[in-house]
Amino acid sequence: MRLFPLISVVLSVCATVTAAHADTFFADSDVTHVKLHPQTAVVRREAKVQLPAGQHQILISGLPLDIDATSLILDHPGLDRLSVSLRDDYPLQVPLISPEQEAAKARVEELELRIAELKQAAALARTSTLAGQVKIDFLSQIGQRDGIGNLSVAQLQDLSDMISVQTQTAKADILAADVQAQDIERGLPALNKDLEKARATLQALSLQSEDRMFVALNVVASQAVDTTVELSYLVKHQTRWTPAYDLRLDSANKTLTFERSVFVSQNTGEDWNDVVLTLATASPSTQSAPSVLHPRQARIHDPATLALKTRQQLGRSVAADAVLATPVIEPEIASSYSVSEAGVTYLIPQQVSVATDGGTVQLGLPSIVVPAEVSAQVVPLWDSNAYRMVEITNTSDQELLSSAQTRFYIGTELVGTGGFQGLVANATTKMGFGAIEGLQVKRAILGRSDGEQGVISRSNQRVTQVAITVENLTDRDWPVRVLEGVPYSEQDDLEVSWQATPLVSVENVDNQRGILAWDLQIGTGLVQNIALKTQIDWPEGYVLSE
Repeated sequence: MRLFPLISVVLSVCATVTAAHADTFFADSDVTHVKLHPQTAVVRREAKVQLPAGQHQILISGLPLDIDATSLILDHPGLDRLSVSLRDDYPLQVPLISPEQEAAKARVEELELRIAELKQAAALARTSTLAGQVKIDFLSQIGQRDGIGNLSVAQLQDLSDMISVQTQTAKADILAADVQAQDIERGLPALNKDLEKARATLQALSLQSEDRMFVALNVVASQAVDTTVELSYLVKHQTRWTPAYDLRLDSANKTLTFERSVFVSQNTGEDWNDVVLTLATASPSTQSAPSVLHPRQARIHDPATLALKTRQQLGRSVAADAVLATPVIEPEIASSYSVSEAGVTYLIPQQVSVATDGGTVQLGLPSIVVPAEVSAQVVPLWDSNAYRMVEITNTSDQELLSSAQTRFYIGTELVGTGGFQGLVANATTKMGFGAIEGLQVKRAILGRSDGEQGVISRSNQRVTQVAITVENLTDRDWPVRVLEGVPYSEQDDLEVSWQATPLVSVENVDNQRGILAWDLQIGTGLVQNIALKTQIDWPEGYVLSE
């Protein structure tokens, strides 16, 4: 027997309780509610019990063997608890087979019996084949017996005719028996296929572990009571849920629709059949308090004294200083938005079934539509065409969770797959939505010097001239951002200057030094040219590196 403290967790048990003797009652349990966190799950069971007044023991079965016993809590209105224990050594064995499993098992047994009967009938039909072959073997040996040479010609003729007739009759019997057996066996492939499916169905329904724990609850009822015992417990690292999106862009109406779903899987050893499922972003199994920041002591040393230290002493000193300089481990950054103080929670509106080790279940969530501004962006250094950029603001009251499983659509056309970084309420982000084949770009380096195209170079000066052409071959006007980079310097003796036509719209884009942006409006059928000249000067005797 294992005793344990009871801590907060949630689990459910539907039970039919029968009195085993005067003060002991047995109850089965089935999961009714599950709350999934990123790496843990809170499972709840409910057991309905009817007890007379007095002291009783309630044995609740069905809990998985490897639950976190310290997380188990019980709620039993109308009963005073004396003690509670969790154990796996009760002689009571409650069958853990559902009506679905009973039906699947009966189907397997029925098909196995039909196949056996069919094989037996085919074997019986083939006994005639065996008898016919024995008869043929006997007839073929008649001519080899002693005294056959004493027969007259007429007798030999009669014997030959008899052997011929009887042999043909035997062969006809063999053929008829084979045909009958084959007719019987024609039903075997279909039955074998049905049996294979039935066994797969039974296996899928029977993956949960048969090893179970029992809760022994000793209580006192001051009066006869009809109540529900609720049990809750925590399951760690055996459950998983992840969001997924189909993002559909409607350029005409300037909207982006998030078609949301979640993937749920579990291998807890027990099936969740028709449970109320809640998804939560709060993670009770991760760090719940800030990291510890240790003091950092600064030291100075007299160089003369330091030089007298041996290598070994110096090594110890350095090691000691390294301990004091241990880097701080940053706590996990919590989401800035939540529908509650603890995090985002989704309640699945319909009851859900998730079998243990039964693969992944996809569940739908309501779609969210947000406004979208569509533009184009191109990096001529690397790309030969522009890419569609969609800027959105999360105008909903829900956080759009990050997802590694995201598909991008323009209308009904799939244009890409990848991830979505997530977006809290009222926040804005941009994302790529595929190439725009009709927005074509060319980049050329102009000029020629010292046999190297595009670079006019002296020993302490380098001049580069770049020409960029963006052509709009689509049937609509496009706002286009063109990104190009120029060198930058942090040394006084290294001078970098540049000139651009047309003028640059943004310098140091996203605080990245040397990244330039032109925000252009290019009409359908039009071409936009950009010229960029960069000059780098440095002192004689130095070598330039970029």
